[in-house]
Amino acid sequence: PQYGVMPYAKFGDKVIRCECDSTVRIVCRTPPNKNTEAEIAVSISLNGVDFTEDSFFYHYYEPPIITDIMPKSGPESGGTRIRLIGTRYTNLSSGTEFMCRFTALSHKTPPKYIPAVYENETSIICRSPGGWGSGSKVGIEITFNGEEYTTSNSVFFFYSVKNAEPRSGPSDGSAGILTVMGSGFRESSNVFCAVSYTHLRAHETSPHLVCRLLLEKKK
Repeated sequence: PQYGVMPYAKFGDKVIRCECDSTVRIVCRTPPNKNTEAEIAVSISLNGVDFTEDSFFYHYYEPPIITDIMPKSGPESGGTRIRLIGTRYTNLSSGTEFMCRFTALSHKTPPKYIPAVYENETSIICRSPGGWGSGSKVGIEITFNGEEYTTSNSVFFFYSVKNAEPRSGPSDGSAGILTVMGSGFRESSNVFCAVSYTHLRAHETSPHLVCRLLLEKKK
């Protein structure tokens, strides 16, 4: 920036000082504003007196809060439809700025960003990204502007199913136990196995390789 040039921004009737980040970019910190209903006109000045006439608009929103996520685990291949339950959700954000961030907690790897889908004022949907590896633990947060993220400490786990034994048994269900082998399994009361469209509760789980499911006998 040239000597003596001091950039300013006007948010509605509030004027703040900014910084010249480069010859083509000015960085400003937005002033607080409780008006979350209307768009605020923003204009720029390089001398604090003459402001641009071609203003753009900025929208304030209440910081969102995530209170829970459902489900809390999914296959390592990704694609799980995760519902983020919370408050202060808005549908006014840009599609390119409304994102879910998945950050690895169990190993070092760059975060992954997935477009979020607004469902209502208390629910946002994100699809889990693949490529983490089974047993991975990731944190999930959302942003409405591509910059500020929630700090909910929500955690999602990835698992992998490799095999199941036995592959056959008596039609009356007397085989008793089906062993599902894989990795990333966790102790939980919400583990089920779908056998011919019937959901059977898992009575034993292991954080290592085996999930044992008891088959219900036919009456």
